[in-house]
Amino acid sequence: MSVQTLIRRVKQQYQGDEDRPLGGYLAVLGVYGGVTGGLTVLARSLRITPPRRASPTPPCCRWRRTS
Repeated sequence: MSVQTLIRRVKQQYQGDEDRPLGGYLAVLGVYGGVTGGLTVLARSLRITPPRRASPTPPCCRWRRTS
């Protein structure tokens, strides 16, 4: 069995009688993976590290309590 035959079989089982855009989903996942991977490679090449600890609330939402 070739890879193309396997892909066609999976696509047919996934879609059935419904109109489900499997190609569109795969394209979105591919773009997301490419962008995420590219940014990771860029950050590593520039030696950029993430912050040690992120605050659970953004600075704009921190209020001083007076009570």
